[in-house]
Amino acid sequence: MARRTASDSLTSAQQVMAAALEDIAVPTHEPLFDGAEMYWAEILKARANTDWPAEDLTMAAKLANTMLLHKRDQTALFDQGSTIMKGDNPAPNPLVAICHTHISTIKAIRQDLQIHGRGKNGEARDAGKRRGQRRKTQDAAKSGGALFAGESD
Repeated sequence: MARRTASDSLTSAQQVMAAALEDIAVPTHEPLFDGAEMYWAEILKARANTDWPAEDLTMAAKLANTMLLHKRDQTALFDQGSTIMKGDNPAPNPLVAICHTHISTIKAIRQDLQIHGRGKNGEARDAGKRRGQRRKTQDAAKSGGALFAGESD
């Protein structure tokens, strides 16, 4: 198995900068629901473009769709309240359980993708440092800034 290029090397920086300018396509087998594009864009910002393998993009699309569903159901829950009337009796609104399920799913997918707090900062700190270096390089490429210290903008 070939070793990955060191994240602070010039070769890695060139690869990250080239990939930074490319849009990552949504997997055709996991299309986004109408309105989930904003969540997709935010999810992709969690990593440099070079750190998104195909199988993670599928999960990222599922995450974006689940986040959209949660927002829709959470808004309906806010409008309806946590209880509804069944005949003359108040009853728990089923949207409470549905929203709870959405949150659990969102948390599980974020953990699977390692874009949650512990995955970014905890035990995976070494991977996080490498990811941070690639992210910094990608941001510099998008903004047209200097790649290495001492370069002029």
